[in-house]
Amino acid sequence: MDNKRSLFISSGQIQEQHLVSLTNNVDQTQVLRTAIAPAYELPESVTWIQAIGPFDVAAEVTLLKKYSIDAIVSKMSGGTATEAKLTAARTLGIPVYLLARPRLDTADKEFSELQHCLAFVLDQFRCN
Repeated sequence: MDNKRSLFISSGQIQEQHLVSLTNNVDQTQVLRTAIAPAYELPESVTWIQAIGPFDVAAEVTLLKKYSIDAIVSKMSGGTATEAKLTAARTLGIPVYLLARPRLDTADKEFSELQHCLAFVLDQFRCN
């Protein structure tokens, strides 16, 4: 990503050493979007945006254009949480680098309806 001039980082709370490693290129700026402020001082090249989704495609396109973003670093949040950002990137021809979700073991029991889950938990813990 050395040749990228403006990086959009939307991977949630990022550890300070990881963000610093992304800011080593003196010719690059970074835009970091998170729900809460980082617990450390940001490097001068980083613009922080506080925001919580969901986001719509038009707003994402506007954001990417405003900051002349030419690469996105994000995480696969699951569901449709990143869909607008990915669609906006595709529309503008911006590459996206996604951190994949970890593979987890299968759950012992799964439910598709809240009432079934609640009934099971109450029965298991003899709360009824």
